[in-house]
Amino acid sequence: MSPSLADLLPSLLAIFGLALLMVLAMVQWTAAMLAAPREREKGALQPGGGPAAGWGVLYLLTWIALIGAFVWFLRLLGPRETSRDLLLLLAMAAGWLAFNRLFIALCRRLMRGQLR
Repeated sequence: MSPSLADLLPSLLAIFGLALLMVLAMVQWTAAMLAAPREREKGALQPGGGPAAGWGVLYLLTWIALIGAFVWFLRLLGPRETSRDLLLLLAMAAGWLAFNRLFIALCRRLMRGQLR
């Protein structure tokens, strides 16, 4: 028997809220990582490592919570191969984080090219 929408709603709302928070953290972290090198160095001297470190930690934590919310949702759907689902979710998160890091590297190279 499949679960009702009322049973799934809390996990769906958690996924929705965490996804929004993850996007906010991603945008702020990316902006902080693309800040001028002097601004990044100043931030690194602050307690806690500055804005890039703070947003980066929030970004990582929201990904962890988002994966947990997806696992919760999948368990509500019924018996499944949880380890395979978890592996796919981790691969998705790792791929997105790698893509985001490559995007930052590309933007930095383009910014350096404009400064010359």
